[in-house]
Amino acid sequence: MGNQNRHQNDYRDINLPTSPGVLPSLIAGTTSYNTVLAYKGFGEIKLSENAQNAHYNALQVEMHSKIRNDLTLQAAYTLSRSIDPATSGLGGDLYTVSNPYDRAYDIGPSQGDRTHIAFVNFVYSFRSSGTPADSNAPLWALEMSGIVAWGPASR
Repeated sequence: MGNQNRHQNDYRDINLPTSPGVLPSLIAGTTSYNTVLAYKGFGEIKLSENAQNAHYNALQVEMHSKIRNDLTLQAAYTLSRSIDPATSGLGGDLYTVSNPYDRAYDIGPSQGDRTHIAFVNFVYSFRSSGTPADSNAPLWALEMSGIVAWGPASR
């Protein structure tokens, strides 16, 4: 199973130094910041674009079996991957791109990415062997069950 999200919104500053190579001279103070901007005299200019993509893909396997009349077993495993460009750690869109020179810089595992998830559960039924003379039902019944779950902690 899987899905794709296309055209997610992001913001990036488009009024940056025309070449990232001028950064050392800006840090040293030998170049004026305003002289190397694309739009001189303006500060930050944010451009909103619907240009980001995300995807989720998963493989799910499940086994359900009645081992005996009194024992039922179920097990499941999910291998999944969720990738998105979220920069805030909160997921979603409408966040500023961390590196405006390289939009792909922020692409990585989503906040909700859980690569391996598995569980096993069982139900065991105890029933009395004697029955009343006028019925096929057991005198008493008791069930014991358990669940074991495994997966990564929340990010």
